[in-house]
Amino acid sequence: MIAELKKLDAADIPIIAGGLISPADAKALEGMGVTGNLGPGTPIEDIIEHINNLVLS
Repeated sequence: MIAELKKLDAADIPIIAGGLISPADAKALEGMGVTGNLGPGTPIEDIIEHINNLVLS
């Protein structure tokens, strides 16, 4: 997905992950540019804050 966004000159669109992600996979995803890696039970306020920080940066 990230490669396709780059092809479309849209690499500025953030990719946010969530769900059951192992620590090793989360680290690999972060290395690819995926942000968040928000696990189950993450408070909605934390998710909103993460997205707001991405949008405002």
